[in-house]
Amino acid sequence: MKPLLDYAPYLEETDADINQLVSGASYCSNSYWPKNYSGDSYGMVTLRTAFAQSYNTPAIRLFEKMGVETSFKYLDAFGFRKVSKKDHHTCSAIGGFEYGMSPLELTNAYTSFHDGNYQPARAITKVTDQEGKVLYKWKDRSKEIWNKRTVAKMRQLLHETTLSGTARKPYFPTDYVGGKTGTTNDVKDMWFVGLTANYTTGVWIGRDKPSQSTIHLFTFTPSIDLERYQPDCRVKKEGAAMAPSFSLYGKTCNDAVIKLQSRISDY
Repeated sequence: MKPLLDYAPYLEETDADINQLVSGASYCSNSYWPKNYSGDSYGMVTLRTAFAQSYNTPAIRLFEKMGVETSFKYLDAFGFRKVSKKDHHTCSAIGGFEYGMSPLELTNAYTSFHDGNYQPARAITKVTDQEGKVLYKWKDRSKEIWNKRTVAKMRQLLHETTLSGTARKPYFPTDYVGGKTGTTNDVKDMWFVGLTANYTTGVWIGRDKPSQSTIHLFTFTPSIDLERYQPDCRVKKEGAAMAPSFSLYGKTCNDAVIKLQSRISDY
């Protein structure tokens, strides 16, 4: 959630450089006292480092600089079905939503980091009869969310995360690869959303009703293989129970296959 609610809105509004400094020190506001994943305080760090290492306190500070309404103005553009006014608080800056969003919704939103535009992905784009007459067709229109400068910076940040940050394991050599990891309290859920030049893929590992940590699944986190294709777009799964979502550059998924393999993670 940090890319969509904290970093991208901040870059869009301020045009800041990704080497700008932000505090990674401890944070406390009233009774809210979130910590960085490691529990450490990092002092002043660059946006690049804070993003790649998924530090919590810098993200909260960027969110506060923009303000709740400004930040959510961008998030609301994606139409998350279960995000409401009840979520308009500081906790949401690091994923503290009442219900949150589905893997498909989150993956769809990340397609905006290809060129700044957003359009919902559709498995079926239209329905025709035997003569080819269109019986139904989606009327979705692409809308601009981020400007080109913001997109370029976000792609740098996402790429850096796969090179030196929390998403090093999914990296593979190609024209472009970027991504972002995520976990919930006590590691009851694990997320990864990744991008290449043409594809956006998201994976969630967890339970519909969180009951225990998924820490034991760290050796079963996914590696996304987007270099294999087959026409029926089936999802092949190996290993732990997962819920993958797939978008073809914000459009339909009609010719790709995702292979989820057992692989050690580094969150």
